[in-house]
Amino acid sequence: MGEWWTLTLLFLRDVFYGIHRFDRLLTELGISRNVLTDRLRTLVESGILKKKMYQEKPERYEYHLTESGCELLPILALLMNWEIAGS
Repeated sequence: MGEWWTLTLLFLRDVFYGIHRFDRLLTELGISRNVLTDRLRTLVESGILKKKMYQEKPERYEYHLTESGCELLPILALLMNWEIAGS
């Protein structure tokens, strides 16, 4: 799979497992801030994730799966199993 989809699957997996904050996603995924910012923006604009403010000054957000994002979970599980079987 291409890099974009591989990273997207990892994002969705981590959010599904309860990692919702930018800094924690940054640490878990081991990618640059600008890549994480871009991917999160794309997933929010696509309706897969939604932002929830948890701090006002400075503004900080958590990222949660939308209903559409949750509908992707069976596909995510299938792809993760396929990856494990291919290892």
